[in-house]
Amino acid sequence: FRESINLTFQKDTLVDGLLFEVTDDLPEEEMDDDELADLEEKLRVASPDLYFETGATTLQVTEELRQYILNLRKYLNVKQDASIMLIGHTDNVGDAEGNLEYGQQRADFTRDILSSIGISRSQVKTSSQGESAPIATNDTEEGRSKNRRVQIKLN
Repeated sequence: FRESINLTFQKDTLVDGLLFEVTDDLPEEEMDDDELADLEEKLRVASPDLYFETGATTLQVTEELRQYILNLRKYLNVKQDASIMLIGHTDNVGDAEGNLEYGQQRADFTRDILSSIGISRSQVKTSSQGESAPIATNDTEEGRSKNRRVQIKLN
């Protein structure tokens, strides 16, 4: 696994960021049952939401998210019968049908990122709830930014 940072800004917006590349020299993951159960519990409890800019599939990457994704990859590579659901959400700016599509695009975008770093696409399902399940008010920019997200649910 190799990552590189390529920071490109357009005004105040980061348009390029992290490149994750999976190489063939990854060691086989080995975990005993207790380690696997501990990792599964950690993934269920600490599942971060992935946040996006308005009308975009630009992902905001934090160190917490990076570590979660690495742990998720490790878990899914060991437990091949496990799967995750990525659920896309939006704020209420625009029309409901368009927001449902944006949510799906964000979930699919996230699936593609996870696939590019070694998570099997067959273990990742996607869906969208558009603007129908906000976690914050849509009356402020701060609230809307919390609603533009993808949830990761371990099945």
